Amino acid sequence: MPRKLSLPIVCLFLFTFDGTLSKAQTFRGGISGIVTDQSAAAVASAEVKATNEATGLTYSTLSSNAGEFAFADLPLGLYGISVKAPGFEILRISSVRVSTGAIYNLPVKLSVAQQVT
Repeated sequence: MPRKLSLPIVCLFLFTFDGTLSKAQTFRGGISGIVTDQSAAAVASAEVKATNEATGLTYSTLSSNAGEFAFADLPLGLYGISVKAPGFEILRISSVRVSTGAIYNLPVKLSVAQQVT
């Protein structure tokens, strides 16, 4: 004959395992932002690179028509960011920290490149 479990034991079992299974840990984060020019207009198709300063591993993307870019699911650590677009100076930013489960918001403002005559 099957043995019945009491309600308190079943509840204790569910609360104990439900909390641990639903809270999966992540060891990654991300960086996102918008690339603009000095007049705050979006810069489309800017090449954005994120390089892990410890490993040298580089991730690349292009900004959207609205200037938006995103690096999701990056390993934790410090990253160097470089942004380049035709007609603009290359922008380099160092030591951008990627933290557990967080998305670092990095607004990028590009300056017009100096023209040589």
